[in-house]
Amino acid sequence: MRILSAIVLSLFTTTPALACYEQAAKAYRVDKNLLLAIAYIESRWKPNAINVNKNGSEDLCAFQINDFHLPEIAAFGIDRNRLLTDLCACAYVGAWILTTEIRRENSVWAGVANYHTGPKGNRERRAWYVGNVQRVYDELTKRAADAGSR
Repeated sequence: MRILSAIVLSLFTTTPALACYEQAAKAYRVDKNLLLAIAYIESRWKPNAINVNKNGSEDLCAFQINDFHLPEIAAFGIDRNRLLTDLCACAYVGAWILTTEIRRENSVWAGVANYHTGPKGNRERRAWYVGNVQRVYDELTKRAADAGSR
């Protein structure tokens, strides 16, 4: 099953947004395609996405950064508005959270699950999220390999 159409992928990967994802991936030593996959699952790459959770908290930007992180990232000059208007700031914060979780778990996929639900999240929800990210990641990786072989 094709998750991403070639049109959607080509539109996104030809924008300046891709440079932000590449820079964040390099800075945090995480696979660019993994960052792209997470942002796709979280928001379909929508830079100004906002989701209000049942508990009243908000998830912000393409990476759906929970507002729980705002006090911590404020020390770096990043606030709610900047997450929603600066794609690079959003990508860097997303990469930072992901890398933190990967290191905590010493596992990429457990870190991905933590990114979405936290370490004590619902097991089924964690598996669902990892499965979706994995499918998009595999598609992006395949497309990159196909493009490189041309």
